[in-house]
Amino acid sequence: MIKHSPDQLEISDFMDPYLGGLNPNNRWIIMAKEIPWSQLKRIYERNMSFDKGARPKPARLVIGALIIKHKYKLSDRETIEQIKESPYLQYFVGLHKFQHDQVFDSSLFPTIRKRLTIKDFNDLSHLLQSHDVSIDEQSELRDEKNVESDTKYKKPEIENSISVDATVAVQEIPYPTDLALINKARIESESRET
Repeated sequence: MIKHSPDQLEISDFMDPYLGGLNPNNRWIIMAKEIPWSQLKRIYERNMSFDKGARPKPARLVIGALIIKHKYKLSDRETIEQIKESPYLQYFVGLHKFQHDQVFDSSLFPTIRKRLTIKDFNDLSHLLQSHDVSIDEQSELRDEKNVESDTKYKKPEIENSISVDATVAVQEIPYPTDLALINKARIESESRET
């Protein structure tokens, strides 16, 4: 006998997997434990004034949101939406309990980018790299392959070198839409008339 079930569950029928707590083996929980938040906080707060203006958002919240944004290559608005929807991301950015509200408005991201100098951003990146925290998916995939087989991936001996293939370099090719071609045609036609 076939039991009929409605296509859409009622919200009260939805089984909440988080009643028992978050999964400690989730990648965001593990990454949150590996990140040196206090050192990142010192770098982030270097250029801040605590006597003027509104109280800033917590450093872990802002830095965590930036990490999520860069890891998933999200827009400012989508980053805030992802954090709003995921209890694991909310834990990662330092919230103590799940909340349905935005952690901050997405319009704060440009202010954060203006506030962070290039030196600050580089220091944050180097600190994360020194603690083996990968921000992009490619380095994560590379790390997983290294665990499976260390012989397949070898780190280059000289990290500060670059190889350039000239076959894919941009060439100075005039295209028919260029004004230079039109000018050249004008000059040639004028020289033929005289």
